[in-house]
Amino acid sequence: MKRILSLLTALFLLAALTACGAEKVDKSLLPVRLGSITKQFTDSVGIAQRQGFFAEELAKVGYRPVFSAFAQAGPALNEALATDNIDFGIYGDFPQLVLFDKGVDVRAIAPATTAQNYGILVQPNSGIKTIKDLEGKRVIAPKGTVLQMVFESLLAREGVDAGKITRLNAMADAQSVFITGEADAVISTAFGIAVLQAQCGGDVIFSTENEPEWSTVTTVVGRGAFLDANPEAAKAVVRALFRAWEFAAADAEQAYQALSFEFAPPALIKAVYGYDPSFAHFAPEFTPEALVKLEATNAFLAANKLIAQKVDLNKFIDTQYIEAVRGEFA
Repeated sequence: MKRILSLLTALFLLAALTACGAEKVDKSLLPVRLGSITKQFTDSVGIAQRQGFFAEELAKVGYRPVFSAFAQAGPALNEALATDNIDFGIYGDFPQLVLFDKGVDVRAIAPATTAQNYGILVQPNSGIKTIKDLEGKRVIAPKGTVLQMVFESLLAREGVDAGKITRLNAMADAQSVFITGEADAVISTAFGIAVLQAQCGGDVIFSTENEPEWSTVTTVVGRGAFLDANPEAAKAVVRALFRAWEFAAADAEQAYQALSFEFAPPALIKAVYGYDPSFAHFAPEFTPEALVKLEATNAFLAANKLIAQKVDLNKFIDTQYIEAVRGEFA
């Protein structure tokens, strides 16, 4: 049964990767390679991708977007950036800071969202009502990921004995492990929780939607050499993000429609983003609140020796492209 579910999960991901309609672009333009976890980008970059904002803004300065998917998430994107296989990576701050700490010249040019949310879903009829009730249970909480940071910080706050929890390090197969009942609970992104809850029910006992300071930042990072050689391309990417933010802020319902795809209907998208129909977190700005979140991730990585020392965020964040185009938008 587990193998069948794993196969179905793989087919689901394959379909999701190929569902996006190809954008009509002039292939004589210079390619700009953008990578994310799936070709169906999420957050503001999802709107910028599917509404054609990336293609339009890049074409104005002589480029075209090429989208790539990396199902193995942060580690695979780090490798792609380090080996010059993509020009921009769109993913969470946790692996990005790890990459920067290793001496790879990447810079964050704008947030895709300043509120990447997480939740904990428990099995139906599990009897788990609080974080304390997770003691003695099996929980999917992968180590070496941002999920570890959120989970362990939450356990510490709630006074839970982490030693009494059986940690399951499932990542790519987390969905099948939870569906088959091999885990009592799972911590995942808001999107992942929404998908699992739609499939098999269960209760959400924690969500960062209610505690926004626990959410994290997803940024667009570019290879330093590419940014230096192609500043107009970087500005075009940021312009597309500004347009995506304006699009979402103007009409939440149209944003839900724009972010939906075959396996994620508007109702599911609304379940993920509907807590803030203003879409303020799509603003491509490194707000003071966003910087606090980045520093919290930075501190966790250093404290847990996942990086050699805290990253100098002033070197990691490059706001010149935001500053160059901000005045073009109301």
